[in-house]
Amino acid sequence: MSTSKKEQPKPLAKEQPNSQIKNNQAEPQEPSPAVEKALQSVWFGGHATTLVATVMYLVSMALFRTNRLFYVIAYLGIITSYSVIVYRTFGVSVKYFGLPKPHQPYFTRLLIDENATYLFLAIYWIISKPLAITLVPYTIYAVFHMASFAQVNLLHKNPDAQRKIKQNNEKHYDRAMLLAAEVEIFGVMGRLIIGLFMFKTSLFAVFLFAHFLRLRYHMNENSRKVFSGVASKLDNLLLPQKGQKKKVPPAVQKAYNKVKVLMSRYGSTPIERKAM
Repeated sequence: MSTSKKEQPKPLAKEQPNSQIKNNQAEPQEPSPAVEKALQSVWFGGHATTLVATVMYLVSMALFRTNRLFYVIAYLGIITSYSVIVYRTFGVSVKYFGLPKPHQPYFTRLLIDENATYLFLAIYWIISKPLAITLVPYTIYAVFHMASFAQVNLLHKNPDAQRKIKQNNEKHYDRAMLLAAEVEIFGVMGRLIIGLFMFKTSLFAVFLFAHFLRLRYHMNENSRKVFSGVASKLDNLLLPQKGQKKKVPPAVQKAYNKVKVLMSRYGSTPIERKAM
């Protein structure tokens, strides 16, 4: 899931694996134009389903007639669209070279791939108790993916419309991606932690999403910005500045510093992307 200008969502046909397969055999061929077109349609349909179903689910909540079916449909759309991307990134090697052996770094790359992590997380969310906030980042991404796809594939005969969509994407993209990161860190993680103390969230869900955020910290510039902002605000709030009196008791400062060190160690562990 790209979240910087440099990684702005592109049509499915232009998305390529992060690394090429190292194998003595010939490189796998790209899918035929017919297959590629079908994949594009499924990918776009998944994002469209996500957007419509999410809106319907939020409306049903606002009317106090929450319909879980819309939640499930939204995540089915998410799983569909991300499955296509993961297949385009990893499935080619399986199709042409067979299933990889367990000792190969193939599975390691799969587990830290950005789109794959969003896919695995979506599978977890769909079988768990509904959390509406978890749909928000996916929906933000879906809007920009759909807009980019429409600009290239659906409006090629309307240059004016293409130009307007491109300008709108460039104008709002950075802020929208930062918003998605903020929702993930404050909204989703905050909701999970509150739910944990209220015995409505499992400890596994908190640890799972914490690991996801750790991956996002390493892979995504916007996530790093948000985390840095949180750390800076907490430092100003809990730690005394030069020439200032202590704002909080020493015990609280000591506890905060210990937590900060632990979090720093956990988050700073490097993640290696090994070639397949």
